[in-house]
Amino acid sequence: MRIPEKPATFNSPNAAEPEPPAYNDLQPSRTGDGKQQPPPEYSHSESSIAQPSNHVSQHLRSSRFPTQFNVYMHFSTFSLGPHEDNKLFTVVQTGLRKPMKLIQGSEKKASPLSTLKMKGMGSTSNLTIFPHDGGELIYPLEITIENHSTRHCFCIGLPNKAPQYFEWRSSKSEEVQALGAYKRGWKLVWLRKDGRKDEIVAASALNNTMSMKKGLKFGFFNAGLDGTLGDTFQIAAVTTAMSDFEVFMSTNVAIAGSASAAASSASVAAAATST
Repeated sequence: MRIPEKPATFNSPNAAEPEPPAYNDLQPSRTGDGKQQPPPEYSHSESSIAQPSNHVSQHLRSSRFPTQFNVYMHFSTFSLGPHEDNKLFTVVQTGLRKPMKLIQGSEKKASPLSTLKMKGMGSTSNLTIFPHDGGELIYPLEITIENHSTRHCFCIGLPNKAPQYFEWRSSKSEEVQALGAYKRGWKLVWLRKDGRKDEIVAASALNNTMSMKKGLKFGFFNAGLDGTLGDTFQIAAVTTAMSDFEVFMSTNVAIAGSASAAASSASVAAAATST
């Protein structure tokens, strides 16, 4: 797992490299009587360090999402942000039969960044990412997600770029546990097709505390963190993570409801037998 560091600074790659000074130029300057002159005063304006201009630092500055954020539950919505009083995104849940919406900000009726809807029996889902300020798209991008019991696969294909493949997997990995006091969750794996090793680029972790509001924590890692994969990837990663969490919550509610109904039926049957 790569820990984010302060972006390095580089000079422009097109700038001509200056010739090294002659050896004599490196010797301390001396006055006519042989005494060494004091060094020139340091000036911040004369610093040779260039302002950050490399590819990675640009992405880190312009990233739409925080490096990590919490997911707060409020009835039919999830609120996403670093703190409960600083909610940056809203996920509107409309049930598994209607599209889930990811919205930047807290206005539920605002135009969504993306929507996700399950098809048929849930074996596939349709993810749509819409054009938006600061994004890479001119037209809506349709992505099909293949859903399996413990993994969900999708491919992002942008114009003039090679398609990139990703897979969410149930996990107790280092990345999941790095999100805090969490033991269980999911990891998003970038399935490299260029001969390089597959890479974990995001993770989400279930909250094990007694908090009834904070249900999940999400974080970007490695190429997902430094901006290599772009804004469209980040929106897809967050939307699919929220869909997995919604399905998990719906399944747990259904199981709890079935268990409660079974217990109630058993209680009624026992009472009838005793009378």
